[in-house]
Amino acid sequence: MDFLGYWHGIRDRIDAECAAWIPEFFEGGLPAEHEAIHASLAAGKRLRGCLVCLMCEALGGRLEAAIPRAVAIECIQAASLMHDDYVDDDRQRRGQAATWTVQGARRAVLLADVMFATAIRRMVELDPRDGAVVTRAIVDMARGAYQELHGQSTLGLALEAGTYRSDEYLTVIRRKSGSLFGAAAQLGALAANADTAAGARALEFGMRIGDVYQMADDLTEITRLARTDAPRDVHGAWALAPALLYFSDATPETTLALLRKRGEAPDASEAAHLRAAERAMRLEMAVRVDEAIAVLDRLSASEHTRLLREMPAAMMRLMEPQPAET
Repeated sequence: MDFLGYWHGIRDRIDAECAAWIPEFFEGGLPAEHEAIHASLAAGKRLRGCLVCLMCEALGGRLEAAIPRAVAIECIQAASLMHDDYVDDDRQRRGQAATWTVQGARRAVLLADVMFATAIRRMVELDPRDGAVVTRAIVDMARGAYQELHGQSTLGLALEAGTYRSDEYLTVIRRKSGSLFGAAAQLGALAANADTAAGARALEFGMRIGDVYQMADDLTEITRLARTDAPRDVHGAWALAPALLYFSDATPETTLALLRKRGEAPDASEAAHLRAAERAMRLEMAVRVDEAIAVLDRLSASEHTRLLREMPAAMMRLMEPQPAET
């Protein structure tokens, strides 16, 4: 079995477990609350939950011990997306209406708060160490989102003032994405009752592949932006500004001018800069994949460790832009 085979099986298991655990996890909630939580969890890739399970098994643990931790990590991910969608004014999520457009902004934000708090509570009840892991991850994710500079005015002012550093992109993605993947791997180690050294290696592996995941997500959008046959999504383009400022060979002024164009496809020169950024991103991702795999060299060899080694590259393939239909 390869990683994708494992992922397909465990994704179905986590889907079923999320549905089964909602009434117990969110004990005391109204049926409408449970329905909204179930909807928010629908259609996810479950990569973070998969990492909890796979790391647990790679370190000699039992899958049953990983499942409640995988459910908690998926609840945290879903809650963070609820906040993100509202803050970023995104109206679609996974092909469905974003929660805040259905529930209203106030109820969506409060529902996400319930999910964050409940995940922390359930992990503390399981083991205080698990509670500490998810609490740190939630704090880091929020700090990453707070630090991120989106929008023409905010980013433009920072560049003009000379206060923006392009390497802030790496800090932001580590906090926004790497932290939760790191937490997932740590929870897997705790589920396996692994020693402190193994837990530290699990955290390092998770954070590195979390960085890769966010870069792959940004790469997908940059690839779309580089198409010369389609108008750009202005809001989505500005969200890519930190990645472009870090990876592009263009000057900041050229990058900002590209992003300020409304409803137009990039010209040939702009498309060339975007393709150069794509190449730079792929090289950086390859380096980080190698670094993540090197961490696993310090774990005992096993079938599940082999699957962990396959995970970063397989994850990148899952994120690859699909060719346009002709």
